[in-house]
Amino acid sequence: MTRIADPHSLALHEALMIEGGWDQYSDRELASYLSSSSFTPARLRDQLASGELVLLREIPAAPVFRLVSGRIVPTESTSAAIAENAVTAFEKRFGDRQAFPSRGTAYAHSDSLPPPPKLDYTPEPPVIEPPPEPLPPPVVISENFGLPPLGPKVFAKSCTRPSGDTDSNEGEEKASNFGTLAMLAPATVTSPGANGLRPLGLISGSAMRLAKGWAMAARIGAGVLSTAGSAVLLALWPSKLGDSTLYTEEELLEMAEAAIRVRFHLHVDATGNLRVAGYHVNDSTGYKDRVPVAHAELKGENFEVVVDDDFTLVWYPDDSGHRPVVSTEYPADSGIDPYSILVTPIQEDGQEHSPPGYQRPFEDQVELIVSFPKDSGIEPLYLVFQKRADSAGDSGLVKYVQQSPIDFEHVLKADYTSRGKPTGGHTLLYGDVRIVPGTETMPDVAGVYMATVEVQDPANPGQWITKTSNNSSNTMFPKDWDETRIKSEVDAAWNDPNKIVQGDRWISVTPSGVRVEGWISPRTTVYPVYQAPRTLRGEK
Repeated sequence: MTRIADPHSLALHEALMIEGGWDQYSDRELASYLSSSSFTPARLRDQLASGELVLLREIPAAPVFRLVSGRIVPTESTSAAIAENAVTAFEKRFGDRQAFPSRGTAYAHSDSLPPPPKLDYTPEPPVIEPPPEPLPPPVVISENFGLPPLGPKVFAKSCTRPSGDTDSNEGEEKASNFGTLAMLAPATVTSPGANGLRPLGLISGSAMRLAKGWAMAARIGAGVLSTAGSAVLLALWPSKLGDSTLYTEEELLEMAEAAIRVRFHLHVDATGNLRVAGYHVNDSTGYKDRVPVAHAELKGENFEVVVDDDFTLVWYPDDSGHRPVVSTEYPADSGIDPYSILVTPIQEDGQEHSPPGYQRPFEDQVELIVSFPKDSGIEPLYLVFQKRADSAGDSGLVKYVQQSPIDFEHVLKADYTSRGKPTGGHTLLYGDVRIVPGTETMPDVAGVYMATVEVQDPANPGQWITKTSNNSSNTMFPKDWDETRIKSEVDAAWNDPNKIVQGDRWISVTPSGVRVEGWISPRTTVYPVYQAPRTLRGEK
């Protein structure tokens, strides 16, 4: 009988029943194995992950311990979702005791059976047989004798398939049968000290398969700043089945694409909520079973892989031991709980059908299998990232829609007061602002620079007048930012929850780290702040 128990109350033989793959179960299933309902789903998962509680099954799918020569020892190949220190404590408790004593061992343990009663009988005299004839040499039989023929290898398959079988299933089943799933999203603002990276937050699912000593973050360009599905990732780490049907890490490093027996699709339904659907695939289904393989590149201490335009995933060293925190930007009932995702056939009676509420092919999203060097310690994974769609419904970048009250005409172009005095003009994008030679500073770390600028004289065509406000020092947005980049960055800074408002003045930081300030009235404006190097500020 499957149940959840306190490990301190276990008998010796029950150590063999500890299930290491408890994270494959849904919250509802785990709750049904409790004798009481005093635990919230999150607390119950924390207790199971730390080893304060354990899931017991008569035949565990991922056993934590096995029996060797009458002793209980840890399973070497297990990928238990239990903290290492808890497994070590279990090993100390169970490993120094013999589970099934030999005939000559005294039955002194409380969890051992009493000795059998002595039988009163007289043995028959031995029968002396003639010596046997010599046996022929043994026949060497393959280890795969009696197993189905091994099919082509795949990256992931359902754990319900027989050993050695890589065919796709035909019925409806849980997505967790294929491995560990997680829905991840980058933070809306960069973290201090993260070098412009946005740490990934866990929307739902399990992050236990993230490599120890590494953390994940995203480097996002200006084109990805809003919309519910534009920066959400689905990650799948395949189940470890031990039947040699999955690609090895070395094989993936030599591949440009790989076969997989499930593909997931992210789409936004009619209510605007993000949904996830899974589909069985093989080489004969309408949606093929091949997914590109991207090889993460080592850059400095980090591993990086480009997922899409303006979106790069980064794995960076992190010895804090922290897992991705649960994101609060998506409600718990958002419809993207991996434990509720079903994988279904994509053909019925030979007729291909579209995913529910979706009428376009998979080309509106990016699918990748990411591989890493073997000595990195990072497991390969399958990723799904939804591309953004333009107003015409085609795949591409989102058309810019202003999300702030900023007067960008004043900010980006030359502007004038009622008396004709130059103002605004913090870019060189339109040819109506130019720099006075010899006045331009070196850009700061964010790309902002200062200069004395001239603007076209509206009263005298062909002539230029100098902008003299702020001692003729005008701050300029980075030269490599176009109009959309500036607007998107400023919009994000305006909507940043950490924005500071002091009377009619506001201060914030853009996603790329540019500090901006501006006025709220009589009209809402903004300008970049030049952050001089320390040597120029007199610091050492």
